[in-house]
Parts: sequence; structure tokens; C-alpha cells
Amino acid sequence: LQEVDAKVRQFAQNQKGGGVAVAIIYGEEFEGHQIKNFMYGHAKGPQSPAPTDDSIFYLASITKVLTSTVLAKFVQEGKVKLDDPAQKYVPKWVK
Repeated sequence: LQEVDAKVRQFAQNQKGGGVAVAIIYGEEFEGHQIKNFMYGHAKGPQSPAPTDDSIFYLASITKVLTSTVLAKFVQEGKVKLDDPAQKYVPKWVK
């Protein structure tokens, strides 16, 4: 987590405006999971505070690109099969 913090902090400092929020969910197969949030930059402009858990980010369609890229990588690595139901990969604690 310290490495993520350092890299995202450096990235946020190099940005001209805007904020950065990163959430990492980790733990044994997500059971008993933990969540670590990192918030940097400015939520609404240079004089505003850093983003919070309630900040809204407009992502447009970038999540589709990210999701499909990660899915393709996992398929190539044999971690995911495209014919499997999505429920197979969703942790039990997600409702």
C-alpha cells in the first residue's frame, strides 16, 4: 500500500487541477476484506479540498475500456473463462 500511495501521490502532484481517488480492496479472497482509500489533489479546483469518499467523478465510458482490458488479460492468463457465469467471480459479500 505504501508503494501505491507514493506513486499516486506523485501522479496527483504532477496533474494540473483535478483530484485523484484510489480505493484498494484486499484480503483473503475478499472475505474479511479491508478497504484502503487514497485521496489527492483538489476536488473542484486549485483552492478546493482533496476529494472525499462522497466525491463524484465523471468517468464517461472509460470504465468499459478498463474492464474489458483487465478481462482480456485474465482470460489469456487462464484466470477467467468467458463462458462462466459472472456470479462465479463476484465475492459473496457483494449484494
